[in-house]
Amino acid sequence: MGLRVRRWMEKVHSGLSNGIGSTEASLRLLIARTIEWYGILLRERKQEPAYIVKEFVDAHFRQPGLSYKTVSGHLGLAERSMRNQFKSEFNISIWAYCISLRVQTAHELMKANGLLAGEVFDLVGYSDESSLRYHMRKFRL
Repeated sequence: MGLRVRRWMEKVHSGLSNGIGSTEASLRLLIARTIEWYGILLRERKQEPAYIVKEFVDAHFRQPGLSYKTVSGHLGLAERSMRNQFKSEFNISIWAYCISLRVQTAHELMKANGLLAGEVFDLVGYSDESSLRYHMRKFRL
C-alpha cells in the first residue's frame, strides 16, 4: 500500500476513534484514495514485460503460428526471461494461457452460433480439429 494512502487511512481511523468527522464521508474519501492508488499501480504494471506479453497474446492468440519464438521476436524480449516473468506474474505459462483463450473462444462461438468444433477450430488458431477437441476435453467442455 502506498505511503500516501496509509497515512490517510491512519488519519481517518484516528479521527473516527476520537469522534471527529462524518464516518460516511471519511469512508468515501478513503475508498476513492484507495481506488486511485491501485489505478496508479495498475498503469505502472502494464509497462512490465509480462503485461506486454499478455496484451500481445490477447490480440494474436487466433494466429496458428503463434509460438514463444514469434512472441519474443516481435516484442524484442529474451524467450526464457519472457516465459519466466509471465509465469511468475500470472501463475500460468504463456502457452497454457493461449490455449485457455482459444478453448474459451471456441466454446463461446460454438454455444452462441450453434457451430461444431470442425467449423471453429481454424477461427481460434488451431490447425486441425483434433487439437481443439483434445484441449476441450482437457478443459472438460
